[in-house]
Amino acid sequence: MKQRIVMILAFVLANTHHLFAQGESNAIENFFRTESKFYVVVAVLAIVMIGLLLYVVYLDRKTKKLEKEVFGDKNPFLQEKNK
Repeated sequence: MKQRIVMILAFVLANTHHLFAQGESNAIENFFRTESKFYVVVAVLAIVMIGLLLYVVYLDRKTKKLEKEVFGDKNPFLQEKNK
């Protein structure tokens, strides 16, 4: 049991060098900005978000169409609007 605790503690202490890597973030940010890769990442994220938004709108319209087919005018999900 003690040996297991010592091994876990040694593993945790050996991997603490990742916690001190805060100074390198400026170097990474500068690299992305100087190489214009920062804007590529932003553009890709924007395209993905727009794609997700369009997909959600598509699913919403499809769901409304299916609800009309199944329930007609007596849609239990839209009863508040009909009153």
